[in-house]
Amino acid sequence: MHSFCSDGFWSPTEVVLMAKKAGLKQISITDHNTISGLPEAALQAKVAGIDFVDGVEINAQTNFNNEIFQNHILAYRFEKKKIMPLLRNLIYVNNKLFKKTIKNLKNIIKTNKLVVLNKRHPTIAFKKNIEIGKIDEFNILKDEFKRIYSRKITRNDVKKLLEQRIFPQEVVARFIKNNLLQDSKSIVELEPRFWAKKIIFKNLPDIFEVVNEKEYHLDHKSVLDTIAAASGISILAHPFLDYSNYSKAKQKKYILFLDKLLQNGLNGFEAYYYEGQGFSKKYQQDFNKKTAKLCMKNRLLMTFGSDCHGPKRNDPSKIFVGMFGSENIVKLG
Repeated sequence: MHSFCSDGFWSPTEVVLMAKKAGLKQISITDHNTISGLPEAALQAKVAGIDFVDGVEINAQTNFNNEIFQNHILAYRFEKKKIMPLLRNLIYVNNKLFKKTIKNLKNIIKTNKLVVLNKRHPTIAFKKNIEIGKIDEFNILKDEFKRIYSRKITRNDVKKLLEQRIFPQEVVARFIKNNLLQDSKSIVELEPRFWAKKIIFKNLPDIFEVVNEKEYHLDHKSVLDTIAAASGISILAHPFLDYSNYSKAKQKKYILFLDKLLQNGLNGFEAYYYEGQGFSKKYQQDFNKKTAKLCMKNRLLMTFGSDCHGPKRNDPSKIFVGMFGSENIVKLG
């Protein structure tokens, strides 16, 4: 689950209270690349009588057999001091990527390449007379927080936010979709769940191809090694989330890549429940069966996660607290 210390809607305390209300006996908050909310959550969980496990969800990207795989690795029950240097470095390199992507977007507009782009990709045709002065970190994040979290932020907030958490390229993609395109609805209608990856990223390489540059990422092995050195447990989050988007050749490589992660010390996989935004219950259950099979075959830990972010966009359907999990406390030691 996630709190507003990364991209969740609720405070750490509110997440715990919602978990208590749902009748959960054991939880972990796994904010993206930050552990800043853990002390508050652990204290509240103790009061609520819930077993609390320290957690964090870490971005990783690796070029494996000429294919790029991006994943989130969940770390549990780690020594905080030993994992902090990696998280600080990850925030630093990812925010360099965020700023570089914004710079690429502004360069495209400055050099009048939009005319060419509009002819080549009419689905993502840009508006005319875009105010380039309004394309910066502040306006992009202001738009993000208003639309997703119904929160207002100041320029001073932006500086603090960039020091505390990462903002992936999807944030820039959402800004483009919501503010710079002639028709944003058609994109979402074409790809309700993966519009950014399949349409925006694919068709705007001049803006987003920088994501593949190694300097902006930590590879899977580095992340796994750090978790192990911090006496933590590593779990691959929602392992088959992007699987259906891969070509047949890439799917085969992905299975080999999962084996490589196990060789590098991965401790298990997450059985993940996500119904909505293009995922049916059957669709997700197929992923869960694949996950369970991998865990049983390799004698691995299997954890259970709703990936709850709270009611972002004021949409109650995105509250998943307690909808999926183990009937028993998961033993991690």
